[in-house]
Amino acid sequence: MKKVSILIALVLLVSMSSFALASGPRTTGFQIQNLGDGDAEVYIYYYNTDGSTECMDGPVTIGVGESRNWYQGLDGCIGALPGSWQGSAVIESTQPVAVIANIAEGGDYAAGAYVGTSGTTAGAPLILPAIMSGAGYFGFTTDFAIQNAGADTAACTLEFYQTGEATPDKTIPSFNVEVGASYYRNQETQDADLGANWLGVVIADCNQPMAGTINQKPLGGAAGALLTYDAVAADKIPTGDISLPVIMWNFFDFWTGLQLIATDAAGAAGTISIYDSSGVLAHSEPFTLGQYGSHVLVPDLVGGSFSGTADELYSAAIDFTSGAGTAMVNQRNMAGAIGMTYSGIYGANMTEGLSIPFGARNYYGVSTGFQVVNTGAAGDIMVYYDGSPGSGSVSTTVGPISLGAGDAVPLQQFLVGGDDPDLQGCTTCGSAGTGNRWYGSIRVVGDAGMSLSAIVNERGFDQSVVGDVGQVYNAFNYVP
Repeated sequence: MKKVSILIALVLLVSMSSFALASGPRTTGFQIQNLGDGDAEVYIYYYNTDGSTECMDGPVTIGVGESRNWYQGLDGCIGALPGSWQGSAVIESTQPVAVIANIAEGGDYAAGAYVGTSGTTAGAPLILPAIMSGAGYFGFTTDFAIQNAGADTAACTLEFYQTGEATPDKTIPSFNVEVGASYYRNQETQDADLGANWLGVVIADCNQPMAGTINQKPLGGAAGALLTYDAVAADKIPTGDISLPVIMWNFFDFWTGLQLIATDAAGAAGTISIYDSSGVLAHSEPFTLGQYGSHVLVPDLVGGSFSGTADELYSAAIDFTSGAGTAMVNQRNMAGAIGMTYSGIYGANMTEGLSIPFGARNYYGVSTGFQVVNTGAAGDIMVYYDGSPGSGSVSTTVGPISLGAGDAVPLQQFLVGGDDPDLQGCTTCGSAGTGNRWYGSIRVVGDAGMSLSAIVNERGFDQSVVGDVGQVYNAFNYVP
């Protein structure tokens, strides 16, 4: 099938990296799910950092509702890339698709996940939250990549704003990023001059639309978590509330911290509210911020009106009375050195349908769980578990599940020690091979008028590695 030029608007950008860092080489795999009403013809272009094309996969056909996995050295160009390759990928499709990518680090094992950025949501300037000094922020630092989603060479500058400051502490003067290519920066080797315990925001001001990915990692290559999340284009941030579908206060030894960043020139003001699983308000606090100012909330430190309940999942909402912004959430298991990070979901982008490109139940020791939050009209949701074609994984359906306005429901595919009798999720998914079980994609479809959001946790409950075996990514909103 011949692709037409209008489909360029559906291009997705996935930042890929296998660059050898102190904590071990990185490899990347990704999953593409077809959200359209016909077969998707997909092409994948792999770009070197100078903008030249290293390799191309395609055409690959993905059926309606189905997904396809490109994993580390196993498929197509990924298997043919040089061993120390670092670059980016652009995915073109004749149907709307959703893409998630997983990064795995060898040595002291660590893993992270992030979503591909649609060409329609890439933009400028690019907001990169929770950037940490190369000298370390309480033992952690960051690296990031920004990718050119435009039609011409991007001229960019970087500005580093410390939390609470209105002027940048550091500026990187103009540099170019070629079409489809990416620019990579490692704070540990390039930004130690920011000083110890520096935390802030980087603004990538470019003359082309951009996408970006950030990694938080232990300083000095020490064993520990890899927390991966997406940058946000300031010109694509809608006004209105932000949903944070999963907030943890000692949820099976996991804890949460969140950061809100104001993006409007006039700043932002409003309230951050935390709700229990029944939609009851557990805590709220106001914020007033100047442009690029940030507000940090750590539920463990709130006390008073919010002491939390162990093993209960909470959710949060950010309501703006003026301005707009973006937010990100860290989930940490301090004792196990496992970390996961996701970006807040804008109320204006919520729909009655959710796409989860990769779901698993004990697949090579990895299982997924997700919490669906409804901020719209009351209604029912159906959850469709679509087994990956050719894997032996069966498909099944869960529901209807009733959700009122503000209600949430966790759907866990696996729990250590056996399934809870009241567990809602893919508990009956069939085997996908001896010792390995279900994997595929998941769709959540709600009644008209519902506004759904979800994030997906991937956990290596039964993997034979020591380190960070936790990843998280945002579910994709779409209209079923």
